[in-house]
Amino acid sequence: MFWEVYALDRQEYLKSLTEQIRTKRARTMVAEEVEAHIEDQKQDFMAHGLGEEEAESMAVVEMGDPVEAGVRLDRVHRPKMEWTVLMAILIISIMGLILQAVVTSSFPTMDMSTLEAFKDNFLYGGIWSAMLIGIAVMLGICYLDYSILVKWSFPIWAVMQIPTVFSIVSKIFFDETMWIGPMANGRSIVQMLLSYLVIPFYAGTIYHFRRKGTKGLIISTVCLGISVLTDLMIPFMSSAVVTGITGLVLLHVAVCKGWFGENKKKFLIRMWGVIGSCLILMSGITFWGNGRFVTDYQVHRLEALITEEHWDYTRGAVADVANAAKDSNSSKWHESQSSGKIEVTDPYNGATEVEAVTLYNYARNDYIWTYLFHYFGNVKGVFLVVVFAVFMALLLRMAVKQKNRLGYMISIGCVLFLILQSLFYIGVNAGLYPISGNYMPFLSHGNMTMMITYFYMGILLSVYRNTNVVKKLVDNIEKGIYHIKHIGKESI
Repeated sequence: MFWEVYALDRQEYLKSLTEQIRTKRARTMVAEEVEAHIEDQKQDFMAHGLGEEEAESMAVVEMGDPVEAGVRLDRVHRPKMEWTVLMAILIISIMGLILQAVVTSSFPTMDMSTLEAFKDNFLYGGIWSAMLIGIAVMLGICYLDYSILVKWSFPIWAVMQIPTVFSIVSKIFFDETMWIGPMANGRSIVQMLLSYLVIPFYAGTIYHFRRKGTKGLIISTVCLGISVLTDLMIPFMSSAVVTGITGLVLLHVAVCKGWFGENKKKFLIRMWGVIGSCLILMSGITFWGNGRFVTDYQVHRLEALITEEHWDYTRGAVADVANAAKDSNSSKWHESQSSGKIEVTDPYNGATEVEAVTLYNYARNDYIWTYLFHYFGNVKGVFLVVVFAVFMALLLRMAVKQKNRLGYMISIGCVLFLILQSLFYIGVNAGLYPISGNYMPFLSHGNMTMMITYFYMGILLSVYRNTNVVKKLVDNIEKGIYHIKHIGKESI
């Protein structure tokens, strides 16, 4: 018979087929599904009276030529760059660079044109190098297989907590905080960086413990509590809030998807019970010993938030300077040009002079939206915000479309982190709450924050790039079908 001449052994067939698939992760999945289909076909032929050996050969023949089928499957399951997202990232990056140049060129003490400011920022300043290095890091991460986090996410998360735990222990037992690495504004740069980068590894940790039932839920919740607590100990309250909210959303989603058990209501009650206990514990530890772990300025900021007293006067000063930048005859303009200082009103100390360069750094870092709104006007300012909002919506839309559970969890976590950072930043600029340590992705000037942004973009691109590796396969699994002969025809 035909199949007796043509047929290959099942393992030979699978070997020939998978050799055509260049993506290693896809090979395993495809081989498993193809073999399952061969077995189903074999059982069907045996049910119609064929012998086992003959049914096996017939089932393999039914799959078609292994090389041709493998080539077609390679086209389907090959990683594909999300060029729309990549182009959007590059456009937003250039836009952020130009806006930085606008701030520099228009600031009263900076006597230069927009073109000169752009050259100063891009060609000679640190922004261009940070941006180019960041893009290189992003592309490098993009071409990595994010699924490696399945195995290493929890160990990496644990290692990331060590520096802060070391500092906490030194504070408790020696009453002196010992930091690791260089310092900036009273905080360890290493520990701040680890705090910013923890989200994708925590998302992977949830995925790692997803089948452990109550034990997995408790471990995942405690890990979140530790991450938040370490942020509070740095101290890095704004990051603690962002990490806490993002982690809670990820945990809630995981429970609702039945990762820890089918009784979702029961696990939600347990989750929030553990969270409540962790919050009480963290509050006690944080404020233990009459503010032992909380600085005075953090207390002032909490009081300002509760009493609606906007104690941080720099926002108003930046707005005044932005208005002055549009009028070269204003007193603020002449004041800054003549002395290099600008008088501002401090609610605690009254009228005081601030170095113009200090306000310039505030304008391009913490209050760039304040400056741009007052300089361009509300209409143009809202337009810029809408552009960034559309970009974030694009990232979120791509995230929720992920079929792979790990990819879904990681991408949701990364996008939510960036959205919350942006919302808190805009909230500070809008005067809704006092200044915090949040930053605006792509827009705030700062080498570290820029690296963090591109790190997250690399993770997202890696997830989006590998969507096609699993999407069609998962779709077919969910439908209970996997017809090799027809898969490639739709994609050619």
